[in-house]
Amino acid sequence: MNRLYTFYILVVTQIFSLIGSRMTGIAVGIQIFRDTGNTSPLLIAAFFMEIPGMLSGSFTGLIADRFDRRLVIMVGDAGQAVGTLVLLLSYASGSFELWHLYAVMLVQGIFGTIQSPASDASITMLVPENHRDRANGINVMGFPLAGVIAPILTGVFYEVAGITGVMVFDLLTFAVAITVVFLIRIPRPEKSQASMNIESEGGFRRELLGGWHYLIQRRALLLMILYLSFIYFLINGPLEIAIPYFITITGSEETLGLLLAAMNLGALSGALAIAVIGNVRNRMRVIMVGFLILGVLFGIY
Repeated sequence: MNRLYTFYILVVTQIFSLIGSRMTGIAVGIQIFRDTGNTSPLLIAAFFMEIPGMLSGSFTGLIADRFDRRLVIMVGDAGQAVGTLVLLLSYASGSFELWHLYAVMLVQGIFGTIQSPASDASITMLVPENHRDRANGINVMGFPLAGVIAPILTGVFYEVAGITGVMVFDLLTFAVAITVVFLIRIPRPEKSQASMNIESEGGFRRELLGGWHYLIQRRALLLMILYLSFIYFLINGPLEIAIPYFITITGSEETLGLLLAAMNLGALSGALAIAVIGNVRNRMRVIMVGFLILGVLFGIY
């Protein structure tokens, strides 16, 4: 199978799975706010979701390098699906408690952190170098595209089948994604002599330190990573309370869905622009201008 064709199949199925996950997140947010009238549980749940990435992101990158990336992606999807299944059983049995949500978010955060580096690294192996900017743009489109589609579908499923119906659909998307990944082939990278020496001399610990050493030698890259991490830290908090905030000011789940879709449409447009342009000459300038505009809009809002 053509590698580029494999890339498109992988992206489409992962977006499909992401739509299901976003639907569950929105439905749970609506349900929790309806039941408690409090935004704190949603922020605490988001905190548990982000902990694994903050504590073990570098370690999971090593997993993506050492093991079959196809298998790592499948394990990541399966682990997140188990979390959704546990939450579904909790709601269906009428025994749901907030700590169930926190535990599931932690588990899904762990498996999502395991999966993400393998999924991102697969682009390198499936897409020729002269197409990677466009491929990254297409890949990044997944999250905002799911953000546009998921709120609309959630409004339909939530009103018809309730929160359990949304979760059943989410599990279906996981099943499709795992099946497709099982059927495709993702090539493993050829190991350089330096990487083989590192593995033979010190294993995981030496590889991890090697990654940090690589960043320290490239100060601009390290500063960019720290800067982006700080920006995302500031942005993610307000975004997590968007659901209760929109429900409070509109009193309508349908309007909530439209507002969330509109919010993600802008991000989708940006990713689409990169996908259409293809090769971006001055990437740092594009990144900085994008964050500047985002900051201005947050300030106006």
